[in-house]
Amino acid sequence: MIEETQVSGEFNGCNFDRRIAFTDGLVFVCSSYDYHYAYMPDVQILKNVRDGSIRVLIDGDEFDGTLYRR
Repeated sequence: MIEETQVSGEFNGCNFDRRIAFTDGLVFVCSSYDYHYAYMPDVQILKNVRDGSIRVLIDGDEFDGTLYRR
């Protein structure tokens, strides 16, 4: 695991190009659609040691997208 953080405020799932701010200053931009509601859910950012790919889990569910620093 690289980092643990939280969504800033309400999380209403992913929708294409939706920007989701995390409390640590990271921003996640969705590249798929999936509805999920939670208030300030936990986020785990995982890195694959073999290929370096990043996975983002929000409230335990994996979402597709890109992670950026503000």
